[in-house]
Amino acid sequence: MENGKNEIIELLNTRATTKGKAQRFDTMMEQIDIRKAGISQRQLHLKTEEAQQQSELERAKEKFQGITTLIQDMNAECQRLDNEVHKITDELKKQNGQMEIGQSAYHREASRLESLKNITERYDGYGNSIRRVMEQKDRVPGIKGVVADLIQVNKEYEIAIETALGGSIQNIVTDNEQTAKHMIEFLKKNRFGRATFLPLNSINTRSGFTQRDALQEPGVIGLASELVTTGPEYAGLALIFWVVCLWWITLTMPLPLRESTGTVFDGNCGG
Repeated sequence: MENGKNEIIELLNTRATTKGKAQRFDTMMEQIDIRKAGISQRQLHLKTEEAQQQSELERAKEKFQGITTLIQDMNAECQRLDNEVHKITDELKKQNGQMEIGQSAYHREASRLESLKNITERYDGYGNSIRRVMEQKDRVPGIKGVVADLIQVNKEYEIAIETALGGSIQNIVTDNEQTAKHMIEFLKKNRFGRATFLPLNSINTRSGFTQRDALQEPGVIGLASELVTTGPEYAGLALIFWVVCLWWITLTMPLPLRESTGTVFDGNCGG
């Protein structure tokens, strides 16, 4: 009996223990269910967030693609603009070059115009043919000038020398015969008239004034060729006009002196 009681008590204790354990398990199961619900809820929330993030990622990708396309378009536009800038720069350089050429031409022509104006004013009263030739002086270096340009005379002798020279004062001096022929053709071609040319290489200066006794006559100052000055290269020019021409204080010459020298003061020098 006693053993049966003990077994019953032990069974009851075991049952109570098992029941306690079952209750703890139930409690644990409830907690696990609660945790599972929380995890499920959290998982659902995460899936929702994931979906939102995926949507945002897709939008970001679209924006990125749009920005990439925009950058590519802008790069292409920049390249196009760079090409246009290079073209414009090249065109500007070309136009600047043309403008410089135009300015040079303008200044050259302006200078030529001023030169022509000066020539026109300087040679006012000269024949048209002479003015036309002198307008070519800058282009034809062989043109030295008219006789009046190449001699210097003291003011007190100017009128008398001009009278002695007459029309010869407008003769055009050139460096050689070739230049003279060229300018004659120029006058003929353009129908500008005629002019007298004196090529320096054809001037003969070997002849001289031989009647030296005439220089001792009263009133005689000297040879006109010795009363004018020229540059060294034009030294023979003076001799060609005045080698036999005397200069007098007055315009009168005693008849015996005229007969002895054969010199006549009539506006031209001659013998």
